Amino acid sequence: MAFGGVAGPTVFPVNYKLVDGRVVFRIRKGGTMDESLQSGIDDLEVKIAFQVDHIDEEMRDGWSVLIQGPAHHVTETELRATSADVDSWAGDDRDHYVRLTPQQVTGRRINRL
Repeated sequence: MAFGGVAGPTVFPVNYKLVDGRVVFRIRKGGTMDESLQSGIDDLEVKIAFQVDHIDEEMRDGWSVLIQGPAHHVTETELRATSADVDSWAGDDRDHYVRLTPQQVTGRRINRL
């Protein structure tokens, strides 16, 4: 997952789930992304990029998908309604959920690496 953070371009690995066509993952309260999402400006959408790759080394092929769109905190009500239980990639106190709503999706197939 990548975004324009307060200190410049920022990239983090995340575990995720697809919930109702959106990508859901966890972040740390007060962390870099949490600060970037709380701009204090009404109706400002923070756009992020999310990339997923799958490589089958034995078959020497795979695919890559890039999703771009606005990211928003998931409310407690939304979280209960979606059952979007996602393990934190870093395994620590990342207990705030974020959803990415795709606005642009691109990808490619990788053949014979």
